[in-house]
Parts: sequence; structure tokens; C-alpha cells
Amino acid sequence: MHYNSLTMDAKMGSPERMVMSDMSIPLSGNSSELIERKIQKNARTQIEVKDINLAISKVEKIIQKFEGEIINSNRGGADIGNPYANISFRVPVEYLENTLKEILDISTKVIREEIYTNDVTEEFINVEAKLLNMKSTESRFQELLLKTGNVKEILEVEIQLTRIRGEIDGLEGRLKYLNQTTSTSKIDLNIQQEPSISGDKWGFSESLKSALMNLTSFGKFTADFLINFVVFLPIILIILVLPFIIWKFSPKIFKRKK
Repeated sequence: MHYNSLTMDAKMGSPERMVMSDMSIPLSGNSSELIERKIQKNARTQIEVKDINLAISKVEKIIQKFEGEIINSNRGGADIGNPYANISFRVPVEYLENTLKEILDISTKVIREEIYTNDVTEEFINVEAKLLNMKSTESRFQELLLKTGNVKEILEVEIQLTRIRGEIDGLEGRLKYLNQTTSTSKIDLNIQQEPSISGDKWGFSESLKSALMNLTSFGKFTADFLINFVVFLPIILIILVLPFIIWKFSPKIFKRKK
């Protein structure tokens, strides 16, 4: 028995057309109408709050309430007086609107609110069909491996099986991603603390610390000025006295020459 990959491919036929034929699914775009549509539905929101720490705590409770999961988060700006936080999380798609509503309720100002969608139905169908086809091809190669006695042919079949298994893993990963991103919604939330105008955030310790820092800066500036003045004083005196000396003695010099 002589193994030939070209002959094997010919026996299998066109992968996609063979699988579609077995599943009774047409190859045209109308196939997307035969299954539930796969829609990615996500949101971006930017809000202002009075107290960012309190707001973050409330957001975490809202995420937990709607069975969500935080993907990543970061915060900063407190050292320059502009505290902010970024939180990216996922919730089941059916809870998207309710989650957004409760998040907006804790804000004092909505800077941005956006819901956007992406239809991945066609990609889902194609990936699923290719996956079924690759698994069918894998089964046929496994059957061929059992019937093959030649060492060279065994090695060639195993190489093909390794390649097919890699493609199957990639397709399964993509299918898992499409299922996850259509069954859950991603929300990118930016929280900013509104500027304090009324002075409610004033504290004695902070004010004293700021005053001491200003006093230290003033002392350094004064010391630098005095040191520079002392160092440059001889030069300043020479610059001031030299014109007077020239004026004082220049007539005598002129008379002597005359």
C-alpha cells in the first residue's frame, strides 16, 4: 500500500462543501438565517462622581450583583488632584442595560455613554463548519493510520495528524471566544472624581503640609539668592566702580598727553 496525500485529499473532497452537504446547510450567506444570530454587544462609559473610592466600591457591588467579572482595572491621578479609575469587566449580555443604568445612577455627570454591536454570525458558521470538517478529516487519518504498516507512511500520517490537531485547537479556541463574547458584554468604564469647588475636601493636616512645603521652597530660593549675591558681589562692585575711576582719572591722563 502506497500513501499519497493528494489521493487522500481527492477522496475527502472539498472540506467545506462536504461538511455543508452532510449538514444540509447551503454555502450561501443565507445559512446565517438557519441558526441563532451571534451578536457581540459591548459598551463604553465615562462618568464623574463626588467620591471616587465610594464609587469604585459601588461599581464592584453592581458587577457582583449582575454576575459579572472584572477583566482589568487601574487607577491614579490622586497625587495631582485628579483621581480617576478605569475598570473593564464582563456581564451576561441580558444584564447589560440594567448594569449601565445602575452605574449611571451613582454618577453626578455622564461624560460619555456608548453601546456598540458587531454581528459575527457568518464567522461563527464558518468556524464551526471548518471545525467539524477538520475533526472528520482527523478521524479518517486515524483510520488510515491503523491500516498502514509502512513506517514511512506512518510517519507521514502522524505529521498530518499533528497539523490537523493544531488547526482543530485553533478553531476550538476561536469558537470559544465567539461564544464568550456573544453571551457576555464587555463594559469599559472610566470614573473621574469631579473637581472640588466648595472646599469640602479641605483638611488641616493637608493645608499645614502644603504651607510647610511652600515655606521650604521659599527658604531654598532665598538662600540661593543670597549665596549667588555674595559670590557675584566683587564683580558687581568692579562693574559699578570702574566707570567712576575711568571718569575720575581720564582728564589727568589727557592733560599729561597734551
